[in-house]
Amino acid sequence: MPRIIKALVVSTLLWSTSAMASTSTYIIKGVEAGDTLNMRQQPGTHQKVLARLPADAQGIQVTGKTTKISSTTWAEIRYQNQLGWVSKRFLTPSTGKSTASLPSKNKHLLAEQTDTPSKSTQPITIAPKAKPVGSWILECGSASPYWKAEVLPKSINLYQGDYSTNVPLTFKNQLHGGNNQRATSTVVVGDRGKDRVSLTIRYSGQCSSSLAKRRVSFRVSGKLNGEKVSGCCYSYPAR
Repeated sequence: MPRIIKALVVSTLLWSTSAMASTSTYIIKGVEAGDTLNMRQQPGTHQKVLARLPADAQGIQVTGKTTKISSTTWAEIRYQNQLGWVSKRFLTPSTGKSTASLPSKNKHLLAEQTDTPSKSTQPITIAPKAKPVGSWILECGSASPYWKAEVLPKSINLYQGDYSTNVPLTFKNQLHGGNNQRATSTVVVGDRGKDRVSLTIRYSGQCSSSLAKRRVSFRVSGKLNGEKVSGCCYSYPAR
């Protein structure tokens, strides 16, 4: 076979393989049912979370872009017409096998792909609870990157990017000063399934709140779903 023709054949085969790879779809592996996989704006665990992919998410497309940070390889994906990055180890190619032999409760895992995902593939969130009238709400957070925690008497409303949920308040401890007139330090913890928040709130006298757009008296630091967060806190009565 002449060299030019041989080169064209090899080139065509390589292009075909690449095209097949780009059009194949992926599913999630290693994520427990009921849990989610974070899709972030950029590679890295501290980047903004764009969406939370359910464990049975389908129709995930890999663009081919990857990058390695420490020991984690990140892959750029397209999910529900949105681009983002996930840890590559949680992706596996969809087998495309018939679901006839699967238990009925698992058939949706390998359901036929469509341009419009079914409701079962949408990230599940729990609506924040209404603020009980007459109680005092402790609001903590920051506008950039956006996050907010509303500490209610028995639960905490969480907001992170476009995601919001409510978790039970599982721990609270306060230290007081100034003849017990003011809380100098407060620790709150809340969790429900995959969602967990742990905050330490300290009296500082002055903190420029980007949420309240004014100076308030408390600073906050802690973790929200594994990410370090910081900002300001203030309290207000619910009406």
